[in-house]
This record gives sequence, structure tokens and C-alpha cells, in this order.
Amino acid sequence: MTLLLRSSDASLWSAEFNGSWAGAQKVSDITMTETPVAVCFGGEPHMMYRRSAS
Repeated sequence: MTLLLRSSDASLWSAEFNGSWAGAQKVSDITMTETPVAVCFGGEPHMMYRRSAS
């Protein structure tokens, strides 16, 4: 299971669970304006998020 979350500074983080939780990792240097959403399609995870303009 993959958990995607928006931190208090609006950055995107990902954590993996495979019987136990692995440490969360920052996905990239983006600033999101809303919570991310993810779906599985064709066996692959796809994620969407809205970010602020850079």
C-alpha cells in the first residue's frame, strides 16, 4: 500500500506499507495547493495534484 500525503509545508510525501511502514520520502520539490489523489490503472499507480505556479 502506498500512502500519499501533503505535509504542513504543502510538500508531497509518500510512504510504503508492506507488512510494516517504511519511512516517508519527499516526492519532489513542489508546493501543492490541495490534497493529492491516486488511482491504480493497468496495475500502475497514477497520482494527480494541484500545485502553485512557479
